[in-house]
Amino acid sequence: MVAANKMNSTNASIVFVACVAFRDSEDSLSQKDREDIEDMCDLSLLLEEILIWVSVSLGLPGNLVAAVTILSLELTPVTFSLALLSVGDFIALVLKVLTKVFKDYAVITTEDVSHDWFYNLHHYAGVYANWTLVLICLGRLADVLDPFRKTFKITLRLSYVTALVLWLVVIIIYATVCQVESYGNRAWVIVFSTCYCFIPLPIVLVSSVVFAIELKRGQKRRNIMSDAHVRQLASQDNAMTALMLADSFAFAVLISPLCVVMLVHVASSYTWVSPHHTASASFFMAAQVSAGLSQLSHGVDVYLYFVSVKRFRLQLRKILPCKMFEVKLNT
Repeated sequence: MVAANKMNSTNASIVFVACVAFRDSEDSLSQKDREDIEDMCDLSLLLEEILIWVSVSLGLPGNLVAAVTILSLELTPVTFSLALLSVGDFIALVLKVLTKVFKDYAVITTEDVSHDWFYNLHHYAGVYANWTLVLICLGRLADVLDPFRKTFKITLRLSYVTALVLWLVVIIIYATVCQVESYGNRAWVIVFSTCYCFIPLPIVLVSSVVFAIELKRGQKRRNIMSDAHVRQLASQDNAMTALMLADSFAFAVLISPLCVVMLVHVASSYTWVSPHHTASASFFMAAQVSAGLSQLSHGVDVYLYFVSVKRFRLQLRKILPCKMFEVKLNT
């Protein structure tokens, strides 16, 4: 716990305020209980910090590579949306870094008028990225359920309009929350959690199941096709389904813990800042770790694309300018 004890005074205040109100309850906790809770809270902050910096280290370069690689392909509704997702994840991580630095060095404090406006930014950038993924999943579901596009056809123009409308909706929600609710209170948690994970998660989970079924069926169909051109189109279609399956599965795994924690927080009448129970510290650890995992969901896309889609690997090798990177990416 040496490293944890070196945290700055801002993080220390977070421990006391957000985890357990030690200073108001010195007589109700034994010294050993206080030390155990302090250690758990310090460890919680340390774990969250590690997850955040891992997300940033992977996500900032990774999302840039993903966006450039995808945009080098033919511009279609799917490639546009995937590039938009990478840009959205990149912005969410940049704003998270700025928020962390500003918080650690008290650049913007709770007394500042701009506090709620600034600290909400990275949350709603994450909301935009998550809903971009939801729209991609819904678009892919439309392709899977209506392969001949008799009912509904997604065009580039529709993709542009949808991205703009989504941006406007998120901006309106963000501005309303900043104006009406205090950052971090119960109503704020309900609104943010609903937008960030309560609605997107079920949609992405259902999509994952459909994508997995369709991928298996697509492989069977491709095996019985005789025409080379048709087989190539089927292969590309399967590659896109595999990519979306990997992306949606990773999202579900990394966002689910935060969903559970926020549901417990919203549904329970228990006061999690109670100074009399170590359950407060346990919940604080669950909240910090789940928040860190949710940030990781913004940083892993390019690696999922690289592992799951051969076409992406080949395209990345094609656009790399340096010969030293020309390895056997298609193996």
